[in-house]
Amino acid sequence: LRMRGITCEAIHGDIQQSVREKTLGKFRRGELRVLVATDVAARGLDIDDVDVVFNYDVPDETEYYVHRIGRTGRAKRHGVAYTLVSTITEAMRLDDIQKITRNDIHRLKYENGTLLDLEEEQK
Repeated sequence: LRMRGITCEAIHGDIQQSVREKTLGKFRRGELRVLVATDVAARGLDIDDVDVVFNYDVPDETEYYVHRIGRTGRAKRHGVAYTLVSTITEAMRLDDIQKITRNDIHRLKYENGTLLDLEEEQK
């Protein structure tokens, strides 16, 4: 990300709390365009104006997924969450999450440099 000129920093459980707070302050003030966080570090974060969350995997627990995507679209703002799914097991967990949360999950597939809409292919 930095090589592409995108201001970013990461937080995780092995970083001192004071450093995490400093990084979060930068993100809240808009000094960082991207914040990369592990589940451990991201829990309990209260950050407004998050437009998008990228999930590198499907969490084991529905509650974790809801916490992750809950960072977007606060105060009736628009937000989007993307979740990368790489196994059948993850796809099944995402199906379960969709049923439990009663949210529509729009499925896309990246193939040969193109993003395909799987819902359109099924019609």
